[in-house]
Amino acid sequence: MTAAITLARALYPLDGAPDAVLEAWYAWADSLTDPTTWAIRGASVLTQARAHLLGHAGEVWLRSTSGGTSTTGGSGTAGVITSAKSSSLSLTMGAWAGSGSWTPGTPGDAALAQTAGGRAYLALRSAIGGISAPVVG
Repeated sequence: MTAAITLARALYPLDGAPDAVLEAWYAWADSLTDPTTWAIRGASVLTQARAHLLGHAGEVWLRSTSGGTSTTGGSGTAGVITSAKSSSLSLTMGAWAGSGSWTPGTPGDAALAQTAGGRAYLALRSAIGGISAPVVG
């Protein structure tokens, strides 16, 4: 648990999320990352997957509790940045469509696609899912 939380804090701006929040979400991250499925890539990939999920959970928690700040993470708005303008400090948030017209397969995937941590987890999971046993015969 400690390794995943430490990595999540290194990868995502979670300064405003106490360890207790990330520890509470760890059981959820653990349930989505069955070690027997992820072990094919090694313990470090399992830790990465859990860290990405904790980054997602921390971001969502920050959005829902304090709206987040530039240093604590969480933007108060769902979605990804679709445009920015530095001279007037304008920022536009929108739905993430990925590269093209990807449609999430499940409501869970759609929720994960709303944060950087969730998208990183989906990409890692996709790479793991691409592994299959050879067909013989």
